[in-house]
Amino acid sequence: MRTTIELPDDLRQRVVSEAAARNLRGYSPVIVDALRAYFDGREDDRHNVVARVRGSLGAEAAQVEHRRLAEVRANWRT
Repeated sequence: MRTTIELPDDLRQRVVSEAAARNLRGYSPVIVDALRAYFDGREDDRHNVVARVRGSLGAEAAQVEHRRLAEVRANWRT
C-alpha cells in the first residue's frame, strides 16, 4: 500500500543514506524494517536496526548500550 508521510529533512537524509548503503532503489524497506521493529517490540530487532543505521555498533556493543540505556530509563525522573 502506498501512503505519504512527512519526515524532517535530517531524518529523511538518514533514511536515504541507509537505503543507499543497502543498495536499495528506494527507502521504503528501511522504513518498513524500522516500523516492524518498533511495533513488534523485539529488543534484538531494535538493536539490529540501530546497528545497521549507525553502522558502528556490533551486536555485542548494541547489547551493552541497551543495558546502559535501560538503566538510565529506570532511574529517569521528570
